[in-house]
Amino acid sequence: MAQVQDKETVERLAKRLGTFLAELHGSTEAEVKEALQLKVRNPYEDIRKLYEGVRTKHYPHTRTSAQQEISRSFENFLEGESASHTRAVLIHGDFGASNILWNPRVGEISGIIDFGGSEMGIRLMILQ
Repeated sequence: MAQVQDKETVERLAKRLGTFLAELHGSTEAEVKEALQLKVRNPYEDIRKLYEGVRTKHYPHTRTSAQQEISRSFENFLEGESASHTRAVLIHGDFGASNILWNPRVGEISGIIDFGGSEMGIRLMILQ
């Protein structure tokens, strides 16, 4: 597989993928529900369940200081204003390099495949 070395090309491709994800995530619940017959979940409840699973499954194997930081992050979200603005969006479900089709002759993305894992869910953005 050819790798893209040119910085301009990488930036152009990243912008295209960003646009694709923004449009995918911009679909309204009603549009997605009607078109794809997908069950719409409650994003707040999904995060709460994720937190419970992390505490149950991972905390026994995690340093106390890390547990405290993880708890603080989840609780700040769940109790903060951000949670009230969370909404379900259409997510790809398996978005990665193996599902991005690439045409090396023209240096362009030619498609995105494997929407079998698509669902209504939450889009998490991890900022570091």
